[in-house]
Amino acid sequence: MNGKMSKPQDLDLESLAQTLSDLRRSVRANNPVLKAVASSTLYPALALSLGLLMGGYCLAVSMLPSLSGEGSSWILIAALLVAGGTVKLLLTNRIAGRLPNGSFMMVLRAIYGGKAGSFFASAALCIVVGIVFILRSGHPWFIAPMIAIFITFAAHTLDLLIDLPEYRVMAWSSLVSGLTALFFIESAPWLWTGFIFIASFCLFGVVGLARAKAASGSGFGA
Repeated sequence: MNGKMSKPQDLDLESLAQTLSDLRRSVRANNPVLKAVASSTLYPALALSLGLLMGGYCLAVSMLPSLSGEGSSWILIAALLVAGGTVKLLLTNRIAGRLPNGSFMMVLRAIYGGKAGSFFASAALCIVVGIVFILRSGHPWFIAPMIAIFITFAAHTLDLLIDLPEYRVMAWSSLVSGLTALFFIESAPWLWTGFIFIASFCLFGVVGLARAKAASGSGFGA
């Protein structure tokens, strides 16, 4: 008797879960802030530019070590990453600012709800502690695959939330490049660091631009 009753209950729970999932997807799809941000080609264009610049530089240093001064190359890469993050923040503010009371924080709330602060604080803590640990262990090159693996889960999260193919591609390309580099990066550090940047950022840029172009051609792009 219990078995007969549990089956309809299971079906009801599955139906409820699907309804809630469809509702969340509909809310995100019709959120004007997310629409404005997701449809922009500025993010993939920025990622493609950064990937080509940083990946190309790493590959050049790998082939011509004389291009790298002691410590200067890492400072340059870090500066480019910081600059890219700053530009992305400014772009988000600019895009969201086209809407009434739009801002970067509004975008975060639209994606993550009210828990964005806790999410980013924990992520920042993991990155900082991980980098310090790797530096103290005497294997600084492992910072690159560590960050690539971290990007994997951040990109998967964004893909689940806003359902854009470039984040799915970025997640898997970062995971594959990061895990592969773990085994080889100390034998050819600049080569594999360049490979990680190109795999993560350039593929995201190419797929994002292609998605935006296809959406625009279909009449749904912004």
